[in-house]
Amino acid sequence: MPGLVEQLQADSFDSGVPVSTLLGKVKVCAARLSLQDALAWVESELDGYTCHGDELPSYRRGHGITNAQDRFGRWVPMQFENPDLADQISKVYFREPVSSYEELLRSDGSTFIIPIDNGLVSAMSNAYGVDIVAMRNMVSRTAIHAVVQKARNLVLDWSLELSRAGITGDGMSFSADERRRADGAHISIGTFNGSFSTGDASGTGATISQSYSATSNDIPAIAELIAAVRSNVVEAVERDAIVAAATEIAEATDKQAMVKGYERLIAAAANHMTVIAPFLPAIGQMLAS
Repeated sequence: MPGLVEQLQADSFDSGVPVSTLLGKVKVCAARLSLQDALAWVESELDGYTCHGDELPSYRRGHGITNAQDRFGRWVPMQFENPDLADQISKVYFREPVSSYEELLRSDGSTFIIPIDNGLVSAMSNAYGVDIVAMRNMVSRTAIHAVVQKARNLVLDWSLELSRAGITGDGMSFSADERRRADGAHISIGTFNGSFSTGDASGTGATISQSYSATSNDIPAIAELIAAVRSNVVEAVERDAIVAAATEIAEATDKQAMVKGYERLIAAAANHMTVIAPFLPAIGQMLAS
């Protein structure tokens, strides 16, 4: 019987073997060789990721086409004057288990929908003074396939590295010498920072289910938002960008300047909407007044 590593290599070339099945063998292999980084990676691929979007592996990040739904139920493409805002809102993060994407690819859909957070929808509606019911990013079938295929390719590369280190296995087992080789080889697979959990995805073309000084306006909602950001956003660069945008709103002398600051706030806080969302309705009302 071929060893686990040889099985991985053969299965990687067999498109009939689901990537989720392939990853199950990776998990056994990583556990028996005590390769903790590989074990962490494969568990996140099997169960899904939870971490800030920009901490996901690069192949699990992308962009979609942003559409908005008006009160008549019509979906239309959204246009943004601010390219940074357009870039942030169109970002999509593929956090779900790889099996969810395999299931989607078994459907006939050519595009798939990723809904945008309701808090952001409300914020954009208030900022632009239009009635936006919902927003979504449309993602191509090709983008979904790329996530699955990248996982398959990473497994193949990893198994080849094991072979180069003299680790092939005997059936489902590895010798003591092979385990020692694995311990000293520092062979890794996939890279990211963050924690792991489950995601959600379903259907054909369906849902793939973060000390304030007073400013001239001294708006309580802005002050509270800044305090919340400083308490909850760990990344210094992101935190400073959000605070700067919020301060820009508070110091604005006209509505146009306030709207520009609001756009920068939404763009800067794209990864921390749960932190700023409670303050957006009050800020939106201020912009609409």
